[in-house]
Amino acid sequence: MGMALAFPAVRKHIYEEFLGISKMVLIYELHCYREAGLLIGDSSEERFESYNEIVGTEEFHHYIEKNYPVLEYLFQRKMEHAVKCVESISEAFINDKEELSNVFGKKFGKIDDMEIGNGDTHQLGKTVAILTGDFGKVVYKSRDFYNDSALNDIVEFLNRYSIRCKLKKNRVLGKKGYGWQEFIEKKECMNDEEVARFYYREGIYLAIFIYLILVICIMKIL
Repeated sequence: MGMALAFPAVRKHIYEEFLGISKMVLIYELHCYREAGLLIGDSSEERFESYNEIVGTEEFHHYIEKNYPVLEYLFQRKMEHAVKCVESISEAFINDKEELSNVFGKKFGKIDDMEIGNGDTHQLGKTVAILTGDFGKVVYKSRDFYNDSALNDIVEFLNRYSIRCKLKKNRVLGKKGYGWQEFIEKKECMNDEEVARFYYREGIYLAIFIYLILVICIMKIL
């Protein structure tokens, strides 16, 4: 558990998960304290600050544990899930270091931080993770990368011909049941020419996806 909590982004994720499942309880208790006249202050802001001070006391924590046992169970499950997720990804990173260095053309030494809980869920609730370290950033996904590799092959084929704007291949390392993907920084278009290139590339990708959908439909019919 110590390794997982060593990453600031993991601690932030766990905090947000805890807040998400406990906020309705806190709101309900705020209402109860207000109705019972237990909050101090002449304004709503002062009374809310009074409630914040109560929430931070050990007595309030014991009260919550006693009256909301399911909440503590949910906290424990969320914590265990986050720890298992970090341990699994860290183990994969250690095992794949050499291959990652070869595919991405940079040294993969150590992880400084790990964002979990991003994107869609796969394989019993596992989600996308973004790792930061001496290698910059890399994306971990708990799914196969067959489709991504196939798309890269199509992009490579199209780039050989006279399309106006070359398409970028997103470097990937596919493993059994999971994989690594190049992290693409989000940038705004700075001028009309960049906007035009963006929509040109989007049109090509749209054509690719429509073509693939038609192929799949035809294969199902046959």
